[in-house]
Order: sequence, then structure tokens, then C-alpha cells
Amino acid sequence: MLTKEKVTEIALETFDEYVGKKIKPEQNLYLDLGLDSLDYVELVLNLEERLAASLRTMDLNANKAKTVQDVLNFIYIDMGFEKQQEKPITISKKQFLPFFNIQKGKENDRTRNS
Repeated sequence: MLTKEKVTEIALETFDEYVGKKIKPEQNLYLDLGLDSLDYVELVLNLEERLAASLRTMDLNANKAKTVQDVLNFIYIDMGFEKQQEKPITISKKQFLPFFNIQKGKENDRTRNS
């Protein structure tokens, strides 16, 4: 069984080999390392192969991964070292009021002018 430290080591080695230089967790995938979306997919495949694991969280959250540390955090979730934190859905009063007015049968400005 892989430890969190070993997973981190393998992941960073994979990054180093892919990018061709030593990287740090705080580096931005796109600005500092020059990766694009295809590179990200290829990196996911390389990491899955090296770790012998399905990295579903990393794959599904590609648009949220900005730094190497973000990728490591997704790997930790997929490997069972950390739990994914779910953010509560928040709705502002501005977003809610039009819905509330429609539900109460009140007309809003758009329907009145039509």
C-alpha cells in the first residue's frame, strides 16, 4: 500500500519528467509550467499509470486545478488520504428575489412590460 509521502514523491517525479525540470507544489500549471489542457489530460494518464489508480477527482476537477498542489490534493482524495470537502450552495438575495416573486404570483418588471 502506498503512503501519502510515497504518492507525493511519485507525483512530483512524474511532473518533473513531464515538464523536464524540478517543480515545486506552489507553481502554477499554466503560467509557470506552460501546460495546456491537453498536457493536463496526458499528465492525468501518466499519473494514473504510475500510481496504478483511477484519478477521477483530478479528472473531473481539471478546471479547478491551478497549481501543482491542487493536483496533489485531488490525488490525495482519489487515493483515500483526504476527503473531498463539499461547499454549500449559497444564493444571494439578489438571485433569490426574482424566483420568490414569480413563485408568489407577483409580476416583475419584465413580465409587466411584455
